[in-house]
Amino acid sequence: GSPPVRALTIRNPYAAATVYGPKRVENRGNITRYRGPVALHAGAAWSAVGADDALVQAWHATRPGTTLPVVRDAGLYPMGAVLGVAMLTDSHKVTRDGDDQVTCCTDPWALSVLDGHLVRAHIVWGAVVALPEPIPAVGALGWWKLTGAAEQACLEALSVLT
Repeated sequence: GSPPVRALTIRNPYAAATVYGPKRVENRGNITRYRGPVALHAGAAWSAVGADDALVQAWHATRPGTTLPVVRDAGLYPMGAVLGVAMLTDSHKVTRDGDDQVTCCTDPWALSVLDGHLVRAHIVWGAVVALPEPIPAVGALGWWKLTGAAEQACLEALSVLT
């Protein structure tokens, strides 16, 4: 068979903004050498910082039937589930100027500071494909490997990307 599908857990609303919206940079603590497909999992925890993010709010306002503020809504922001698959195309160390402004990327989602902490790495997504339906799965901190129905659904979604 094929190698196991790598997965990364992202807290909502950032996970949904990545799979269903325009977010193509993940702000993290460490770079990765890995390039290739990654299952994107929405964690069970909600990010209040994400809900207050102006980019998230602007995207949220374009979704049908939504109003501000951005609130935890299982229909709009499925939790504890694999939402889609993305191609990881780049990961690099964050560079910044003296005012803590990012100098490595022009993408507005690429941050220098998140929730009071310096962002040390950007993970850049190429193509992203949403699964037809979110698949419940228990995530993990850091990188982990999918199994079972979630893995099968992601392998099928990957055929669109490769």
